[in-house]
Amino acid sequence: NPTYLHLESFDTSYESLFKNIIGYGLIHPAYLVRMEILLASWRKRLKKQNQLIETFFDASKLIKHDSGFSYENINCKRIIYCDGIGLQKHKLISKIPLAPTKGEALIVKIPGLPQQTIFKNKLTLLPLTQKDLWWVGSSVEWEFETEKPTLSYMEQTMEALHNWLQLPVELIEQRAAIRLGTMERRPLVGMDPTEKGVGYFNGMGTKGCSLAPYFANQLVQNILHQESIHPEAIWSRFQ
Repeated sequence: NPTYLHLESFDTSYESLFKNIIGYGLIHPAYLVRMEILLASWRKRLKKQNQLIETFFDASKLIKHDSGFSYENINCKRIIYCDGIGLQKHKLISKIPLAPTKGEALIVKIPGLPQQTIFKNKLTLLPLTQKDLWWVGSSVEWEFETEKPTLSYMEQTMEALHNWLQLPVELIEQRAAIRLGTMERRPLVGMDPTEKGVGYFNGMGTKGCSLAPYFANQLVQNILHQESIHPEAIWSRFQ
């Protein structure tokens, strides 16, 4: 029967993998969505169906008229901004308590660590599709001087891995990105009540992979059938 947390009897095989093991719990069942595969496959499908154009969006070329909008050879009734940190450039942004955060992560190679498990201590070790490769992270930084990966994060994280693991760890890649969230840690979803035809889909923060599909469906149902958007996420709560 599924339960959230199992308190396992000590497995001595972990002694060859990790240092200073006192005990551990097991969450089962747990499922991992391979986002790198899902997103690439979905992008390929959308392009094949002419539903996705991968190009730079130049806001100066957007023309607003009575029936909607025009952009190059595209005509539409609505425009939904899903531009992440780019939301800060919008003119209505002063009304929104935005809280961008920086996240850093490492891609490392750890031969011998079983890849059918996600390991969690202070860090999260997430297996990637390639043999022996792992995603490690990530940080949440409310104040930062650069959007780029930092030496300090890399050194601290590698030291933590060496203190945690018995196995050799090789640094493959370092990544960093800025997430756009809000001070109340709630998304920004919905049509702008003060600007006809303009909507926003943003502020998903660190939980974007799980929140985005849920609220995308709510936004579509709101546009097509006037169904309500969750009051804690609706854009108009700041108007």
